[in-house]
Amino acid sequence: MLYEDQEFIRENCLSILNSLKNDFQNYAKDKCNEYKKGIVDTYDLQDFCNAVFLSISSEKLDVNSLRLSLKVMFEDINFEKYFLSAMFLRLNYIFSREILSSKRNNLYIAILHLFNITNKIYDDLLALYEQRQTTNRQKTTLNIQSSSGFSLFENIIDSLVRVKNSSNKLHFLNLYDGVKVECDGSIVNVENERVICRVNLMQILAMKEEGNAYIIQDENLPQHLKANIISIDIKNSTVLLGNFSRQAKMPAKDRRFPRVHPNKFTKVTLSSEDGISLVGKLYDISEGGMGVVSSENAGFKNSQIINAKFTLVMPQNSEEFDLNLNFKLVVALNYQGSMRYCFEIVDKNQFGINKIVEFSRQREKETLKELENKLSLYQ
Repeated sequence: MLYEDQEFIRENCLSILNSLKNDFQNYAKDKCNEYKKGIVDTYDLQDFCNAVFLSISSEKLDVNSLRLSLKVMFEDINFEKYFLSAMFLRLNYIFSREILSSKRNNLYIAILHLFNITNKIYDDLLALYEQRQTTNRQKTTLNIQSSSGFSLFENIIDSLVRVKNSSNKLHFLNLYDGVKVECDGSIVNVENERVICRVNLMQILAMKEEGNAYIIQDENLPQHLKANIISIDIKNSTVLLGNFSRQAKMPAKDRRFPRVHPNKFTKVTLSSEDGISLVGKLYDISEGGMGVVSSENAGFKNSQIINAKFTLVMPQNSEEFDLNLNFKLVVALNYQGSMRYCFEIVDKNQFGINKIVEFSRQREKETLKELENKLSLYQ
């Protein structure tokens, strides 16, 4: 039974399974590049990998979350099937390799348990694909519309044409050094799958910095959109967008706090309770946590409490504060040859947390001021 397969993995070799996440994610990235030609959204990839590992080890099989993460990454259902089968083959291979190399005879049966689980997930996903194809065949007879006029099944370009013809606005959101930059914009023209939008110059600079345009779902759009920037016209405050794709989630929109980047190189020393330590640099920080990048992989485990020692330099007066705080590790990712450690503040009453809050708010203002100064060069 599936429950017995999952229970065995969870109780006997969960640590071995979790140790394979980096390999699994790197292999997924390579496969994504076959389809996306080198353009991979890290957050989408992370969601997929987390969904796979959660489905394997959790008591309840959640193929819907896995299906949703795949749907965000790919538009071709045939590539989805190929991608999923390739990923499960890879996972079974590297898991079997680790189990056999451990020379623990009592765990050899785990290879069969994982094979049963991945087969079940794949079969359930095939059933969802068949259901989706049946739904697609019915779309020609359905016309479900919202009060604002959009159809749940309409093409992205058709949605944007409708927005333009009704003179409605689009809401754009980007991150500039971790700080939200957003504004309402209008559609100037739609032609050959490309769209010219007029937004303020600050938004254009934020788009240019991030490399894409992001449009937020509202009463005029059924889902968030992501688009490639084809060209920019500073003089007319317009941007030409193409290669639109739907986004099931918009992480930047859901952030409770701005994740600001430090104003200078900030060394961080991370240590676990069992004496393992490494040195990295502060990547971003917020009232909710921080990110640290390092060339070292210390083998920290998710949800482990890690001590961090670093110095913050306040933007307003350059005053320095030495901090010694405990964080909970949310996830550790191998990204472009380095480790990215994402931490959450678990005890907001720790001495020094107020300095993180103060630094984040000052740095947010300073970042927006930097963007305004850059904007003045174009005016």
